This record gives sequence, structure tokens and C-alpha cells, in this order.
Amino acid sequence: MNIIIRGVETCLPEKVIPNSYFGSEQVDTNPMFRGTRERRHCEKDETALKYLTEATRKLLEKHKVNASEVDLFLSNSAMLDIPFTGPGAGWAYAVESHPRYIYDIHNSGCTSFVNMLELADILMRSRNIRYALIGNTQTSAGKIFGHPQNRKKQQSVVPGDGCGVTLLMASEQETGGRLLKSATRSHGEFASDMNIERPDGCYWWEPSDRMGIIEFNQTRIMKIISRGNRSVPERIKEVCEKNGKKLQDIDVLITNQPNPVFLRNWREFVGLPEEKLYHTFEKYGNLFSAAMPINLSEALEKDIIQKGNLVCIAGFSHAGDYSSAILVQY
Repeated sequence: MNIIIRGVETCLPEKVIPNSYFGSEQVDTNPMFRGTRERRHCEKDETALKYLTEATRKLLEKHKVNASEVDLFLSNSAMLDIPFTGPGAGWAYAVESHPRYIYDIHNSGCTSFVNMLELADILMRSRNIRYALIGNTQTSAGKIFGHPQNRKKQQSVVPGDGCGVTLLMASEQETGGRLLKSATRSHGEFASDMNIERPDGCYWWEPSDRMGIIEFNQTRIMKIISRGNRSVPERIKEVCEKNGKKLQDIDVLITNQPNPVFLRNWREFVGLPEEKLYHTFEKYGNLFSAAMPINLSEALEKDIIQKGNLVCIAGFSHAGDYSSAILVQY
């Protein structure tokens, strides 16, 4: 039995934010936070659940799958709609599905798409599941980074909001994107290097009149760049070895998209021309975990990924606490 990516659908906010929104002094100031021309910001009352529901309805209609046939929902949200719980149960209910399994995955951040593909593969094989949905949402750009108290900070220029939902199918046939082996690693020593900070020193959960944000000093920035430049190539090399492939066998590379420096370095490691690393950084910014499915969806729509192509999906999360890669055979 093969586990296949049957299709991917996206949902993006209508609100387009140009660089001028942040002030010219904040644009192109640091290699970690530059390179995007615009991004999308969600409105205050827009939720991850809303985006997941809209993308899922389009996806299921397009592929003529009834929501009642989906037995597994996996979600990762960069920003929860409400504390303590992810959108999984509400998402399934909103699309009129009653699945056996719902998991809200709160770890592995920007590379959670790969980790959820791996988890879905395991569960679909062991629990006899025919259809599964993976949802990745990012809604913190408009709500945190676009907040008036944070807008002038250099790190606020890069994030953008969006959602990608992926439909997986168990099938004896090999049509679509067949999941091959993956390579995942946790780097717990870096897990505490990214946190919400406030100017008044309050914890993120304490009442305060000051908005929190993820702060970056120069030392932290250089450490994250070093980790990303090392861990993602390591996972790409590892996943090729696990599947009996060479770097030269990769036809298309899809990654998360923190900034252009990482995108260039990862592409050069694989040895691909620019057009074979598909990304949307200039128009959508850093989409966090939603970047991989959104980029995969567009690459498929534009026929950048063609039948017979070997696609590598890879990335790292947060300050470097997870890295992963998977190969998909089209």
C-alpha cells in the first residue's frame, strides 16, 4: 500500500501588506529579516479554524472526497485561536466529519508538515485509514507582528499569514505524490532559545499593557543561521541515503522560508537551479509551518512538479529545535 499526496489547497488572507507599512528604516536592515516585498496579514477576528475550513472544503470538493471518509485530522497552528487547545476538533466538526483520530501537533513548528506526513504514514498503515487531512496555519503576522507596538521592530517585516491543507490517500496505485522514507531529528538543546518577551519583563500570560514579541539579538541571530545552514542539509543528505538516492536525483526542493539566505544555501547544497527550489517568500514572507504546503500547492499548479519528479521537502523550526526532510515521488 502507498500513502499518496492526493492534493493540496491553500487559503490566504485578502489583506496585502506592503513594505511601507513597517517604515522604510525597518526594511532590508538585517540579512535575517529581509527579502520580502509584501505579505498577507489576517484580520483581528480571522482564525486558524476559518482558514482550515475554507481550504478543506475547496480541497475535498476538487477531489470529490466526502468529509465523512476522512478518518485522521492532523493540525499545526503557529498561533492558537484559544489557549490550551488546537483547532483539530473544531476543524473536523466545521467540515462535517467525525474522524476516529484528531491530533493537534504543537511541536516541530516550521517543519511540522514533514513530521505530520511521517506520522500520517504510520497511522494510515497501522489503523487502516484511507483518507487523512493535514492542516498548517499561521495567523500571528497580523495579530502579533503587525500590532502597532511591534510594527517598527526589524523582525516584524518578514512574517506573513496563510494556511495549507493536504489530502492524503492510501492506495495500491502510484498516482500522485507517493511518500517515501523521512528523516527527522530533535535538537532539544536549542528548545529554549526562542520565547515571547515583553519590554516590562512580564511573562506572556501575565496581564500587561505591552505587547509581547519574539526578540532577536545579534548573537541569537547568528546562532540560528548557523543551525539552519547545518541541520537542513544534514537531513536532506540523510533522507537521500535512507531512500537509496543521491542529491542529484532530487528534481524539486520545497522548504520552509525563513529568509533568502537559507533558501539560497539549501538550494546550493542540493545543486539545483533557482527555479527548482520553489518558494513564495517575496510575496508571502515567512509563512512558518504553512510555507511547505502552500509552496507545494503552487508548484503543482504551475507544473513545476511533473510526473516522474523526485521532490524533497525539508526544513527546520524555531531556533533550531527540530529538523526534518522527506522524499516524495511523483
